[in-house]
Amino acid sequence: ALRARNLPECNLSRALQAGLAEELRAAQIVPDGVLLVRVLSNADASHVAKRQMRTRKWSSGEAYPRRFPHTLNAIMCVQEGRHTDVAIFMMYAQEYGAGCEQPNTNRVYVSYVDSVRYLKLRGDAQPGMRTAVYHALLLRYVHNCRERGFEHVHIWVEPPRLGDEYLFIGRPSEQVRAPNRAWLRAWYVCMLKQAQARGLVQRFGGMLDEFGAITSTRQIPMFQGDHWDSFVPEMVGSACGGAAQPMVRPQAQAMGMERSHSRGTPRTKSPSLLEVQLRPPLPAEIPAHVHGTPMAKANSSALVAYAQRHMMRLQEHFLIATLAPLDELAAVPSSAQRPTERRAEWAIG
Repeated sequence: ALRARNLPECNLSRALQAGLAEELRAAQIVPDGVLLVRVLSNADASHVAKRQMRTRKWSSGEAYPRRFPHTLNAIMCVQEGRHTDVAIFMMYAQEYGAGCEQPNTNRVYVSYVDSVRYLKLRGDAQPGMRTAVYHALLLRYVHNCRERGFEHVHIWVEPPRLGDEYLFIGRPSEQVRAPNRAWLRAWYVCMLKQAQARGLVQRFGGMLDEFGAITSTRQIPMFQGDHWDSFVPEMVGSACGGAAQPMVRPQAQAMGMERSHSRGTPRTKSPSLLEVQLRPPLPAEIPAHVHGTPMAKANSSALVAYAQRHMMRLQEHFLIATLAPLDELAAVPSSAQRPTERRAEWAIG
């Protein structure tokens, strides 16, 4: 039988697994079965910029990038059992490195985090031990991203709608209840505060905290499947006098919200890695006027003002962490942590 231990390893999986073991020793958490980390998918991808962004005449005079190359990572944590291994944690992340043009340069987008209510421990299990394990994994990933030269980590904070399933499907009835947004945000904030205390994160906050001083909407990062990748181009398209493109609704309709410690009703089919990356945006209506000016004639500052008002409305939906800078000699090129062995590029499902 195929066991998790036999899945290919890479530099990233080794770093996360070793780091997780170190975290658990420090917290005196002893799993009843080794926790293994594997990178199930490490694939090069290229996100094509929306037509509205590429055809607009920007005030800077610069052409908008046509593509945003990045790496898609699917990271899994498994607890070994005597006869069966149990997957307890999954994370999907998009990594836009130094070779990607602005505004995505050196940014990581954590698009999906999912877990199950399962962890076997030796001795008496204390409340919060599962959270400690999952936070440890995320902290070590943030640490690894910083070592590789990434500067920002973006997290989409939204519990799933009732009935949604993303990575783990067919949950038992006692695990179908989803947390509310306030709880989920507090869960991520707790992890980021730990990262800040360790010197990994310089600051963190919502979209408006990070982009409150921008002068152009082209400064807003565009990640594959992210809300802003639909909202901003539609707004810009309306400002250019063209009809906004209809929102694309991918095959995986349930991919509408970030999944983290969330539960939903069973589905018969798990989404593939590609489907999971394409989630529909939040509904957003583009107004006909901004401050009394027809949208088609709105200038850059008016568009920025409208985008920032939208950020304010969604302030609790996003978290952006700015990583603490590394010394030049300590920085590790982003390519150095890419797997050197043969890749494991399986879709989840």
